[in-house]
Amino acid sequence: MALLWDRKVAVTYGIKEAEGPLVSWNHIKVIGLRVAFEIEKTSESNPNTARITIYNLGAENWTLLESTEPMVISLEVGYGDSLEEIFHGDITKSSFSRQGPDTVAIIEADDGGQAIREAKIDKSYKSGVSLKTVIKDVVTVIKDAGRVAIDQVLIKLKSDDIPDKKTQTGLSISGPAKDIMSKMMGIFGLEWHIQDNELKILEPTGNDGEEAVILTPKTGLIGSPIRREDGIEFTALIQPNIRPGRLVKIESNKVNGDFRVRTAKFIGDNFDQPWYVTAEAIEG
Repeated sequence: MALLWDRKVAVTYGIKEAEGPLVSWNHIKVIGLRVAFEIEKTSESNPNTARITIYNLGAENWTLLESTEPMVISLEVGYGDSLEEIFHGDITKSSFSRQGPDTVAIIEADDGGQAIREAKIDKSYKSGVSLKTVIKDVVTVIKDAGRVAIDQVLIKLKSDDIPDKKTQTGLSISGPAKDIMSKMMGIFGLEWHIQDNELKILEPTGNDGEEAVILTPKTGLIGSPIRREDGIEFTALIQPNIRPGRLVKIESNKVNGDFRVRTAKFIGDNFDQPWYVTAEAIEG
C-alpha cells in the first residue's frame, strides 16, 4: 500500500440530485485549505454523522452553503495523489465565524439522515404477499425521501440471500419507514444501514464482500488492539476503507485475526496533529 504521509483532504458540497450525487454545474470543491473533521460511522440504522471545519473558505464559496435547497457534502481524504471518499451525506447545519485571524466554516451533516427522518409509509397488502415485496416498497420510500442509492439492496432482494416468505393473512404497515425496515430485517435476521448515501443490507456476522484491510504496525496500526467482551477496539492512521461492514485483518503482538468493523470514528486535521480512526470490530 501507499506510504501513509503527505495527508490530503478535499471537500465538495452542492445541491442534491435525485440519486444523491453533486450537481455538476452547481457545486464547489475545496482543495488545499485547512480542513478538520470528526466523523462517526456505525453499522446500525442510525445515520452516520460528520462535523467538518473549513478554514478561510472565502465569501464567494460560502454563499452556496446558504442555499435553501437540500445540500449534500462529500469529504475525501488520502495521501499524496490518492484520495478516497470517507463521508457523503446531507448538510443539516452550517455556520460561519472568526477565530483569531482565521474565518471558519463549520458544517454538520448526516449520512441518510433525511431519509431516516422523513420517510413514512402507509400501505396495506392482501394475504400471501411476499415480504420481499414489502421490503422493496419500504426501500423505495426511503430512497424517494432521502434520495439515497439502493442498487445493491435491490440486487440482494432479487437473490436467494433473502428467503421468499409470504404472509398468511393481510398485512398493513404504517409509520416511519426506518422502524418498519428494521422490523422486516429482524424477521430475516439481517441488518440495514446507509453508508455514504447508499442503503445496504448485511447479515449480522457478514461483511461487505470487499477486500479486507490489512492492519499491522507498518500499515498504520497504532499500538495494540484492546480485547473487548464482544470483539476488539483498535486505532490506526486514517484509511478511508475502514468502515462498518468491512473486514480488517489484524497482525499485532497481542491480537491476530479477521474482524468485521462495527463502528468507526475518524478524527483528522490536514494541517495539525490528529489523524486517526478508532474502530470497534467483532470476529469476522
